[in-house]
This record gives sequence, C-alpha cells and structure tokens, in this order.
Amino acid sequence: MIEDLDVQIRKALAAVVAANVDPEARVFDYWVLGYEAQQWLGLVRKADGLAHGYILTRRQAGQISDGAATDQLWNYTLVGIHSYFHADDDQARSEDIFSKEIDQLILAFKPDKIFQLESGDEIRYGDNQVVVDLFPFGIELAHYATFDLEVKFSIC
Repeated sequence: MIEDLDVQIRKALAAVVAANVDPEARVFDYWVLGYEAQQWLGLVRKADGLAHGYILTRRQAGQISDGAATDQLWNYTLVGIHSYFHADDDQARSEDIFSKEIDQLILAFKPDKIFQLESGDEIRYGDNQVVVDLFPFGIELAHYATFDLEVKFSIC
C-alpha cells in the first residue's frame, strides 16, 4: 500500500540521518513539533542538557512524467535543531559541530543516489535544498536547519 510506503520512506530517511549525526541526537521519523516553538528544544534535549535533534515529515506528494513512465515525487521536510554555545576552540563551537553534521547530511542525500527500502522498493533522492539559521526559542538560542528533500520512485 502507498500509505505503508510513506512510513517506510520516513523510517529510511531517519536511519540515514541517525547514521550521519551525533549518536546522542534525537531523531524522529514523524512530526513531533507543536505550535509553540519555545517547547521544541525540550523535545530534542539530550541527557547533557543541550538540544540536538532532527524531525521528519512528508509535506507534499506529486507525480512527474517523461511521456513513457510516471514516477512519484514526494517532498519531505527535515528540521534540525542544535543548541547554540560558544567555545574558544574552533572545533568545539556549536556552529562548527552543527555545520559538519549538515554537510554530512547534504552528502548523504545527494541527488540521484538510490536507496533500498525494507520492502525492496527503491527510492532515488532528487534535488534538495537546505537553509541554516539561528533562532530564538524563548530565552535560548539554537541553530535551526530545514532540509527540503525530494524522493522519487515508481509504483508498479
């Protein structure tokens, strides 16, 4: 069923995220963020008190056709959040730590890379866009990234 395919894709995308970020980062394969942005950091807070996590959701579904075949084109949003902190060591600053993860994820979701789902179906990554910024979550400042991920596949 196509509904099951969405769950499989989100789980597969979340597994790619988890494999490319800090193992302690919280990774959700479903939307957990509520209306109040001030509460978001609490949802991804780690044992050390810092917020660090990624959340996935499907935001659009469509089709593309080349005349001979029609492929599904689904868009997913990945939100990344990381507490802001300053350190004297360039490698220990939150900006540098988060930037390295973002760069890893950009490579992991490289366009036209093929990924196999549990069901055996194959998906191909399409064009992806990333926006990184700082955002005040109440009184706490955090790095905030949004990835727009395209996923292409055929339904037989």
